[in-house]
Amino acid sequence: IIGETGTGKSTLINYLTNLFHDGSLENLKIAIPTRYLKSNMSSIMPKHHEKFLDDITRCKTSQCTKYQFQVEQVYFNFFDTPGINDTGGYLADNENLNRI
Repeated sequence: IIGETGTGKSTLINYLTNLFHDGSLENLKIAIPTRYLKSNMSSIMPKHHEKFLDDITRCKTSQCTKYQFQVEQVYFNFFDTPGINDTGGYLADNENLNRI
């Protein structure tokens, strides 16, 4: 999943986690912590690489992370990536593109 910083790439991963793990509004399944919610799927999801959760002016995802979901014999792989047009400027963008 590639996009600008702050466009909801990690939120999409959380939505998919909730969808694939039968979450609900009363029982949310969160893979990536947010400013308001902590991860509750750490035992079955990869370690997240989020930082600066309380600072809305800075990017959160610092590394590419693969999230895998399975339905019967089919695997779905999604990669959460650092944002493009990073709040750290063009040098941070170059680093992020190299990571991707």
